[in-house]
Amino acid sequence: MTRANTPIDPIGYAYESSAGRSMRAIAHERELSRALQDLRAEFDRWQNGEITAGDLNDKIHEFHNGTSRELWVKYNRSNPSLGLAMAIASGIITKDEVPSELLDFLSRTIDYLETEQLTSE
Repeated sequence: MTRANTPIDPIGYAYESSAGRSMRAIAHERELSRALQDLRAEFDRWQNGEITAGDLNDKIHEFHNGTSRELWVKYNRSNPSLGLAMAIASGIITKDEVPSELLDFLSRTIDYLETEQLTSE
């Protein structure tokens, strides 16, 4: 069966569905919040006189052009379905939070990613 004949487009379903968009937004927010904790630590270092304002500015710039951009791309560009499956496999979003139809759609990818995580540990 070709992609055009499949009832659900395997690349686009999670990207286009409102459930997929909602879950990706949650995953993005959670990962971004975690990453911002590291940046917050740099603000603390600056406030304690451990780094200069220029150093802090560099850290902010690096965060914006690195981590922040990578997370945006993960959930909004390249393959958003894969980004969502990665978020579920890594526990950023629990399977209980995901609508069953979307979870069914992503299940093979999630299973693969969970297996890969176990073998790489």
